[in-house]
Parts: sequence; structure tokens; C-alpha cells
Amino acid sequence: MIPYSQAITLPSGSSCLSYTIPSNHAIFSTGIQNSDIHFFVTATDEPSSTFLAYAGSCYFRTGTRKIPIIGRINWNYHYIKDNDLTSSRVFEDNLETAIHEFLHAFGFSGSMIKNNLWYNL
Repeated sequence: MIPYSQAITLPSGSSCLSYTIPSNHAIFSTGIQNSDIHFFVTATDEPSSTFLAYAGSCYFRTGTRKIPIIGRINWNYHYIKDNDLTSSRVFEDNLETAIHEFLHAFGFSGSMIKNNLWYNL
């Protein structure tokens, strides 16, 4: 991986997968220093939805390289709060889901492959 040498910044009012980034976030002013990628991890309580979590990449390095610099992971708290969080099986399931979603936020997704947006290192 080629380190990202710039601070990660976004234009004011930017969002990521329907998440409005708070206006006072450093990403709009000084930027995020010494970072190759930044994740916004959120939680919503959506009992009428069937997802446990979802994730994706939102912004990429400029130029021809399609390397994500901003991603979002959202957890549906509704499906976590009713679980026995002391159970090792529940822990393992949630850990597997977290790893799966982080991979999507890192850019591993069907749409990235389909649209030939991966950068071949």
C-alpha cells in the first residue's frame, strides 16, 4: 500500500452512505492527519429492517487509483440489543459480521468488482 501523504478532508456538508457527517468534524477543517482510511461507525435502531449491519466505501483517492479513504459501517442495534452478549456464539457471530462489513468499507464489494474499480497493487 502506498501511504496517503495528505490529510483526509471533505467539502463541508458531505455525507457517507446516507450518514450526514457532523459539521464540526475535523474532516471539514484541519482534516484527518496520518491516516490512509477513516471509518464512520454508526448504529441505528431499525426493527422493521432485516439487516444486522451494512457498510461501504464513500470517497476515494483522487486520480486513477480507486483506493477508499472514507468508509461507513452501520449496525442495526435492534438485532444486537436482544442477543445474549455474554454468549461466545453471539460474540463470534458479531465478530464475523464486523470483519465482513469492514471488508466492504475497505472496498471489497460486488459493485467495485463489477465496475472494475479495484486498484491492482
